[in-house]
Amino acid sequence: GSGIRIQILDGSQSQVDQDVFYAASVSSFKGLESEIVIVGDLPDPPLGIWYRASLYVALTRARTAAYVLAPPAMLKSRLAAFDKD
Repeated sequence: GSGIRIQILDGSQSQVDQDVFYAASVSSFKGLESEIVIVGDLPDPPLGIWYRASLYVALTRARTAAYVLAPPAMLKSRLAAFDKD
């Protein structure tokens, strides 16, 4: 049939197929790239060191676009940081 294939990454893949939608933890996707990356499941701020490092890894996996699904408190926190400048 036609449609989008969905595959769970377990960290054993050395490359990804661009015709597949992958769901993975950040650590499973480390070292791989994708045209588009969608990051979710972030906690409310402030983010600890581990979460900031994981977010960096996640966002740098994207070649074209990265989207972050974050709680409203994170957006308020980031906008407040811009207001200080």
